Amino acid sequence: MRIKTFQADSMREALSKVKEELGEDAVILDSRRVKGLLGGKVEVTAAVDDSPPRPRAATGNFQRYVEAYKRWREQVLGERGGEGRDEIAKLREEVVALRRAMMRRREEIESHGPQGRWCGVLVGRGVERGIVERWLLESDGVDWEAYAQVKGCLKEWLGKVVPVYRDDRARVIAFVGPSGMGKTTCLQKLAVRYKLAKERKVGLVSLDTYRIGAMEQMRSFSVVAGMPLKVAYGPEEAEEAIRSLEDMDVILVDTPGGVGGVDEIVKSIGPDEVHLVLAANAKEGDMMEAVRRFGGFPVSHLLFTKLDETISPGTIVNVAYATGKALSYLSDGPRIPEDFHQATPELLAGILLEGGYGGTGETSS
Repeated sequence: MRIKTFQADSMREALSKVKEELGEDAVILDSRRVKGLLGGKVEVTAAVDDSPPRPRAATGNFQRYVEAYKRWREQVLGERGGEGRDEIAKLREEVVALRRAMMRRREEIESHGPQGRWCGVLVGRGVERGIVERWLLESDGVDWEAYAQVKGCLKEWLGKVVPVYRDDRARVIAFVGPSGMGKTTCLQKLAVRYKLAKERKVGLVSLDTYRIGAMEQMRSFSVVAGMPLKVAYGPEEAEEAIRSLEDMDVILVDTPGGVGGVDEIVKSIGPDEVHLVLAANAKEGDMMEAVRRFGGFPVSHLLFTKLDETISPGTIVNVAYATGKALSYLSDGPRIPEDFHQATPELLAGILLEGGYGGTGETSS
């Protein structure tokens, strides 16, 4: 069985995509509205069984729901191949009927066995219920009593649905985001990481000239770390600062908090990557509002700080899932560079399943 999720501006367009890619036999498993960088989208998850026919009926509760629904349509509606019925009406009926099937599936997950326990663990740590249920629905052949198998399964699944940082060859990297998220500290952590672990020459550019003490913090760090620092007060000076550091392997750019004026700076320097820095202990609604406000920027990655200050780390998965932006790094404390980690599916799985940061808390197995 193939299961795939489609996003579109309207339900009609999403269902058209389902039909075009999966064919007439596809069934709708779930549909919902999601927030994106450019506004609301409709997300539809559909499935089609394209495996060769087998001599005996397929097993599994969800498959029985699907087969029962098909029989109901044939017996009660007298349908054969969908002839004589309005296409949109048929698709709406499928959504309603299969939503009911999914509700029964949800009740089974919540009330029976270890799957229900893991569902409760992830929802309790802030992951949206719909995301958890999709993981459970798409995971076959797992011994849910064996923690190692559960973690391996979640790791593999997260690698498919949540984009992560896979390339560190960018030369000019800009950090943007609301004030107080920790942009400057993250820049310093990444700078040390590049210099010590990867032996690269790192240059620094700071445009955060409005915050009291910010420039002194950067100057002190520059001296201690042995990295050249250029201070710029606008787009033209920022562009000149980048040119003056042409012999550097990597240039990290710190921008002022907020949106005003930052778009012109980003356009002037043309960074290879733009990391939107958000605090993991913020409300999910506030995170999505920040994503919306910075929607006009060429944001390529999401970077989350303050993971050590939240009991709901699952919100970072929710935001990444909804926006489709890759996770780059996670920060969980003030130490440089120890409290700074590249986001990986394995690290995310440990955070979500084990509690605490990076699996250091109490486990739920």
